[in-house]
Amino acid sequence: MSNPSSAQEPVLAFHHGRLYEIRLNRAHRLNGFTDALATSVIHHIKKAEDDPNVRVLLMTATGPTFSCGMDLDDLLHDGYEAVQISKLLDTIYNPLIRKLASVRLPVVAALNGIAAGGAVGLVLAADFIVASKDAKLVSAFSKLGLVPDCGVSWAAVRKLGYNRAMAFSLLERTIDANEGMRLGVFTEVVGTSDLHSSAIELSEKLAATSAMATSLTKAAFNDALSAPLETQLETERGLQDSAFSGSDFMEGFRAFKEKRRPQF
Repeated sequence: MSNPSSAQEPVLAFHHGRLYEIRLNRAHRLNGFTDALATSVIHHIKKAEDDPNVRVLLMTATGPTFSCGMDLDDLLHDGYEAVQISKLLDTIYNPLIRKLASVRLPVVAALNGIAAGGAVGLVLAADFIVASKDAKLVSAFSKLGLVPDCGVSWAAVRKLGYNRAMAFSLLERTIDANEGMRLGVFTEVVGTSDLHSSAIELSEKLAATSAMATSLTKAAFNDALSAPLETQLETERGLQDSAFSGSDFMEGFRAFKEKRRPQF
């Protein structure tokens, strides 16, 4: 595991073999979002994706809270009139969610404690969510007279269903660990002290699979969210053609014939 560059940085990064961990590091502010934090997360996502040795991206956070969402004190530091919220979303926060959702690597989020506001969008953009027993997703927008951003409306409707997403957003109905598992939003729930090791274990299982198959499967599932059946069948055909002609399939086939685990 690499050493963090500075304990004062809003985001830390670590290498665990073929895993790249991005850790929110503003525990003193409940890991609240700032421009610097969001920009740093984007930087590290790109860095992980550009590294051919990295197979999995892991999102974590320091302290007992994953993130409270936007750090409003930081946002309003120069006064309400100085904030151009649409420009801020266009230039920083929407690109963050787009990048996390579209990265070719599988993304695992380790959810410790509460994720509120825009942080819900960050968590729900992950492909796998390992949650602690005290984990909660909290909308928080309506209490402030705001609407969901950071992709929360998009993800909530798809992962919770329309009615539950509306209740989550407008009635402030939280999604706790048990509810998250029941709805299929969380991949697994573990004890708080086991969260990081469990997230690492899941990430290592993903890293041992075919990188090509994982990336193409993620692409197929992302397309399936909005594609009609005929379009999706064509997408699958093209992706399968790429996978079938790749070296990973040859190794998988040999391992199947030789009754051993494939070495991807």
